[in-house]
Amino acid sequence: MSTHRSKNCRTLIRTHVAGYLHELTKCGYTASTREHYRIDLLRVIAYMEQKGISSAHGFVARVYGLLPNVSESRWARRGLRSTVNRFVEYLVRYGLVKDRTSDIPKTKYDRLAHEFVRFQIEHRGICPEYAKTIRRSCECFFEYLEQRNIQRLVALRPETVLDFITEDGKRYIRTTVNARCSILRTLLAYLYRKGVIRHDLASLVVSPRIYKGEACPRFISRAQTEAILSQVDRTTPVGLRDYAMMLLLVTYGLRGIEVIRLRLDDIDWRQSLLHVKARKAGNNTVYPLAPSVSHAIIQYLRRARPHSEDRHIFLSVKAPYRPFAYTWGLGDKVRQYMRRAGIDVPRPGTYTFRYSCAQSLLGDGTPLKVISDYMGHRQLETTQRYLKIAVDDLRDVALPGREVGL
Repeated sequence: MSTHRSKNCRTLIRTHVAGYLHELTKCGYTASTREHYRIDLLRVIAYMEQKGISSAHGFVARVYGLLPNVSESRWARRGLRSTVNRFVEYLVRYGLVKDRTSDIPKTKYDRLAHEFVRFQIEHRGICPEYAKTIRRSCECFFEYLEQRNIQRLVALRPETVLDFITEDGKRYIRTTVNARCSILRTLLAYLYRKGVIRHDLASLVVSPRIYKGEACPRFISRAQTEAILSQVDRTTPVGLRDYAMMLLLVTYGLRGIEVIRLRLDDIDWRQSLLHVKARKAGNNTVYPLAPSVSHAIIQYLRRARPHSEDRHIFLSVKAPYRPFAYTWGLGDKVRQYMRRAGIDVPRPGTYTFRYSCAQSLLGDGTPLKVISDYMGHRQLETTQRYLKIAVDDLRDVALPGREVGL
């Protein structure tokens, strides 16, 4: 019986893998990428065959629960899970799996993470972006528990929670650690109320103290900005895309998330206007489309952007040609070009250009209220944090006579 089921599984699942790889070829995936996916999938399938999985639905229903047993490495498991996710999407898209797969846990504790995030959305009214942040933090905590072989949450001990906070905190600055501790504290309180854990461990999570305005703005000079932009190779598709994205950061001081969310419909070419919608403060901003920005975007659209029905302006240069999912990809690009230019600033990233844009406007004598509107801030206090180092410039801009003159 077991041998028969194994052959069954081998026939069904491996046939689907062949079809999946054929689709990747049509979508423009490189041979090396296809081979990487093939090896990962066959590795997972070989383990599934040992368990007697005999159908596509059985594969989808059980693969996520068995993935931790395929590899001991946490990072290898992440890669396998990403490959499996794409394969499962293929099975669903072509009706090879009839049942809904969105409710199938992708980790041992995935359902708990899903329920917690849904609770936060329904009862606290958090925005979708913050929901993603909460979900990622929960997944990180639950992956750590799996790595420590915690089979039952009811047996969760304070030492395990403290060890996680210590290890997780090594990867982030204090403000980020503070935010992640807040999420973990809320999660533990939620699990205790549901009776999932035996003791209320929320009080164990102590966030680092953050002082208001303690961090210095990370701005750079115009000459340094030009040096960074000069490092972009605009003879390649990647360079054309990166240059256009970075020019948007430099010219308008946009947040990274605002750049990667820009859509083709957000540019009014006839009126030379750029629309930035649904900003962090809940407002929309319309900017005049600078000639340099317009030229950079046009060059990217004509020479580098892959053919796609997706309306986002900026897409990946490799198949399946999707928009950036998170801002860390753009942040990595910025840091890469900064290193090439020899520019060293604390915590480099997309916000370096945002701070620099605000500082440049202040240096040109722009009133604080105008800078605040330009940056998309709701309160002047937020803008002041961007400019707190330039005390003399702030005093100059604040002089009544100066504002009247403007």
